[in-house]
Amino acid sequence: DLVERVSLSREAHYELKAHAEKRGIVFLSTPFSREAALFLNELDVAAFKTGSGELTHIPLLTLIAAFGKPMIISTGMSVMSEIEKTVNAVSRINSQVVLMHCTSEYPTPYRDVNLSCIPQLQSTFSCPVGISDHTQGNYASFAAVAIGACVVERHFTLSRSMPGPDQSTSLEPDEFMDLVKGIRAIEQAKGDGVKRITPEEQEVRHMAGHSLIVLRDVKRGEVLGADIVWAKRPGTGIPAELLPSIV
Repeated sequence: DLVERVSLSREAHYELKAHAEKRGIVFLSTPFSREAALFLNELDVAAFKTGSGELTHIPLLTLIAAFGKPMIISTGMSVMSEIEKTVNAVSRINSQVVLMHCTSEYPTPYRDVNLSCIPQLQSTFSCPVGISDHTQGNYASFAAVAIGACVVERHFTLSRSMPGPDQSTSLEPDEFMDLVKGIRAIEQAKGDGVKRITPEEQEVRHMAGHSLIVLRDVKRGEVLGADIVWAKRPGTGIPAELLPSIV
C-alpha cells in the first residue's frame, strides 16, 4: 500500500524523462520488481539504480545486468559476504557497477553512518563507490565525497511540511543547492595528491621564508660564529637551512 501511494504512473515516467532530458538531467527510476525493470528498459533509462532491499534479490539484479546499462547498487542492511555474492553474480554479466554505501535508517544517526566502509568497498571490490545518505543535513555527504564517494544519493522535497514517508531525511531546495555547491568545492579541493608550490604561493614563499643574515657588523677576516649569523625574512637570500655550513 505504501509503495502504491508514492509510485508514479507509466505515463508520468515518460513525461518526467522528457522533461529531465530537456533540462540536461539524466533520468533514473528505481525498479522494485521484474515488471518495473522491464518497463524501465523499454523506457531506455541511462542506468539502473536498485535499492538496498533488492541487494540479495540476485535473480532481479542479474535480469537488470543483462540490459547492459550501468548499475548503481545500494548495500544497506547487508554484510560483506552478501555484497560479494551479488557483485560476483552481476559482474559476470555486466562490469559497469557502482556500489552505494548505505545505512537504511530514516533518519540515520551519525553514529551509524560508518563512512569508513566506502574505502573498504572500493578496495574489496575494485569498483566505484558512492553513498546513499539518509542523515539530516549535508555533513555526511560532504565527508563521503572527501574520502572518495563518486555518487551521492539524497532524498529531495519541496518542503518537509508536505506529507510523505521520507520527509524527515529529505533536503529542501536551498539545502540541495548547498549540497551540490559543497560537493563541487570539495572535488576541486581534493586535488591530485602531488605536493607542489603553486604560482600564487611563490610570492608568499619569498616574503614568508627566511634567509641568512648577520646580526651585527662583521670585520674583514672575522669568524662567522653562531652568535653572529641567524635567519630572518624575507626568503630571497641564502636559505636558512644552510646555516650550519655558513657558521
